[in-house]
Amino acid sequence: MKAQQIFISHAASDREWVREFATAMRDLGINVWFDEFNIRPGDHVTDLLQKGLRESDVVVLPLTRETLDNPNFLFELGAATAMKKKVIPVVSADVDFSQLPLSLSRVSMLKRSSPRDTAAELAKALKIPHDEAA
Repeated sequence: MKAQQIFISHAASDREWVREFATAMRDLGINVWFDEFNIRPGDHVTDLLQKGLRESDVVVLPLTRETLDNPNFLFELGAATAMKKKVIPVVSADVDFSQLPLSLSRVSMLKRSSPRDTAAELAKALKIPHDEAA
């Protein structure tokens, strides 16, 4: 059985937390698509982002107040929705739920905690065994 691929969409302002989160997911054996892991110097960024999104089963959206104003967030959310991907918001405490796009306000969310704890909670929610090969 093919391992699920998890695509992480994030804002540059949240890069440090997301890097730790993606690393924790990879350490758990989760097949994660994260720009720093998958894009190399000289690569065409847009092409690889689109390919990663297309080939992923789940899109994880770490959300902060800054994320909601990011046009890339809205583009990737729209693309994921159009592709009928499972979308999992990971929401920080500073997010005003009334500001969420309607499509996210009706989705069960994870509360953001430490990157490692959040990765473990995501693996549990997706029923991904910790030893699943990446």
